[in-house]
Amino acid sequence: FSGTYGYYRAKGFNFSGSAGILDETFSVTTSGTTPTAFYTLPSATYRSGELTIQVTNGTAYRIAKMLFIHDGTNVTLSENYGVGGEIQTGATNTTFSASISAGTLTLYATASSGTAVVKGKVSLIKV
Repeated sequence: FSGTYGYYRAKGFNFSGSAGILDETFSVTTSGTTPTAFYTLPSATYRSGELTIQVTNGTAYRIAKMLFIHDGTNVTLSENYGVGGEIQTGATNTTFSASISAGTLTLYATASSGTAVVKGKVSLIKV
């Protein structure tokens, strides 16, 4: 491939090489109390990111924004970092967590009851 560096866009994938930002979508169904991975990324490539998450659990709906950053070992999540950062029609009973193992950062959703459908997008920023 040759040409001018620029912006590439395909279904569910956007990448701007010059800015080092990757945008992708995700979707997972989680039930019970076992954490379900909904997104993984190479921790050596991406240091931080922003999540826009929609959760559906029965008749309850929720949309939230989250930030995350890591130091190579520990991941810090900041849920609903902005004023009015979350809107919900009822308790979705779903929590979020993250961990790093063998160079892979994994984001998890856990439904404390019922079945939750977690959808959204992540924007990652390179190291």
